[in-house]
Amino acid sequence: MINRRLTSIILFALTSLLDSAYASEKITIIYNEQSPYIIHGSWGPYGFIGDVGRNVSIKTPLEFTWEKTSLLRQEHTLKENPANTCVLGATKTERWKDLGVYTHPIYQEKNFYLFARADDPFFNADTTLKTVLSSQDKKLIRVKKYPYHENLLELIEKYLPPTINIGAQAAFAFHALEEGRGDYVFLSENEGAYLAHQAKRPIEQFRKIKPKDLPPGEKHYFLCTKATSPSALEALNHAIQEVTHDGAMH
Repeated sequence: MINRRLTSIILFALTSLLDSAYASEKITIIYNEQSPYIIHGSWGPYGFIGDVGRNVSIKTPLEFTWEKTSLLRQEHTLKENPANTCVLGATKTERWKDLGVYTHPIYQEKNFYLFARADDPFFNADTTLKTVLSSQDKKLIRVKKYPYHENLLELIEKYLPPTINIGAQAAFAFHALEEGRGDYVFLSENEGAYLAHQAKRPIEQFRKIKPKDLPPGEKHYFLCTKATSPSALEALNHAIQEVTHDGAMH
């Protein structure tokens, strides 16, 4: 009983020392609004990824500051390399991979699908990306504010399908699809459900196809500047393990 009590006291003392060591550290998390993943609120971000980020912050003794910035500004910040600064929800890309240090994954996207009108016979269970993207008769709807897997982007750049771009109001993707201004759109399962709801269009009225060669949804991370302290990274990773399992919420 004494040994057990002594062990508890020692563990409590060690935890208190670690917390006090981290407590003096401040960390700035920069993010770009990307609904439904990251949505800007008066108290900071929320959404699929934003909620995870805030849960991680609660689990650490670090002092968090949240700053909404553009993607371009995020890249400049990583290059400027200020101490203890991280991008929320970054993916691993060739462009950014050498600019900082990635934490453990904080979010795993649901699988991507191809959405099309239910009455379009061109799209069926045997549809492949190569067939779709090489067709000059079918127009791709690109939602500019949503991330696309790099492999998918490479194929789009290779085949150069006719394209219509949807900007700020991403829900218009389903309006464009319904009205025939575009023929198909690539969205994750979460994105599709969210945008259909925003567009007030039942998701069931569209055909949802999973081409065999369509890349899976990506993982998202905190991408921290190289000047971020090892102790801050350790605190983030420890909290991420408490909140998620390889990007999936506990």
